[in-house]
Amino acid sequence: MSVSTRNKPTRKKTARRSNAYRSSPKVPLGERLIAWTAFWLKLALGSAFVGIVSVGLLYGYRYVTEQPFFALNEVVITGNSHREDGALEALGGVEKGLNIFDLDIGQVQQRLLEDPWIDTASVRRVLPGRLEIHVHERQACFWVIRKNELWYADGRGRMIDRVRAHNFISLPVLGGDTRQEGRADAVARMVELMGTNSLPFGFASLDSLWLSEDGTLDVLLNRPRMNIRIGLKDLETNCRRMKLAWDDLKKRKEIQRVQGFQAVAGKVWAKVEPSKGSERK
Repeated sequence: MSVSTRNKPTRKKTARRSNAYRSSPKVPLGERLIAWTAFWLKLALGSAFVGIVSVGLLYGYRYVTEQPFFALNEVVITGNSHREDGALEALGGVEKGLNIFDLDIGQVQQRLLEDPWIDTASVRRVLPGRLEIHVHERQACFWVIRKNELWYADGRGRMIDRVRAHNFISLPVLGGDTRQEGRADAVARMVELMGTNSLPFGFASLDSLWLSEDGTLDVLLNRPRMNIRIGLKDLETNCRRMKLAWDDLKKRKEIQRVQGFQAVAGKVWAKVEPSKGSERK
């Protein structure tokens, strides 16, 4: 009896385990056919809807692009000074009379940026028939000589375009190598100081700037005719102290006798006419 008592729980567990693996009742064939038909019907309706919408958009686009109401009749260009409006329109491939939706805005912008004078460009449509183009041109500040050719350069000494008769602008000459570390920054800072009246002279008085190998910037003025040497190290301090010395000499009405200044390492010397035989420090 002890053996049969131990075997009974085993048979009950086996019976319960077998119930867990009983298969679910089969779905009737008719219901499966209905579900299958409904699935394919939804798929067909969805595909038909997408097709109808696509065809409608295609015909709508063709209709819009063929309407004279959206013909390009006005092109407004702003920000340009070196390039005329007509030249920029031709460069961008913009033609009046074209449908405004046929213009590839990105392509027009990319073509404009191929011009060496154009720094940035933005293009936008204004319905029904207007195109607005705004460009930001590189500002020519100097002439530079590269391989026996005269080039325009910006305020950091970067070349823009060759000097030609049709785009001739008289500018100061920039000499020396601006590619060395810190030199382009120094030139840009000098341009900024002249533009904000932080120096006693401006671009109108400037004849040339020359970056010397000894770490100085040689400035030649034409009005008044004067040579100025400024140390690139502590440039702003040197410029500020030179201006103080200049203003002091001007107040005493002696600036006409000065032939040049030297501002290096925070110290300023003013060179006067040789006939006077004096030098101020």
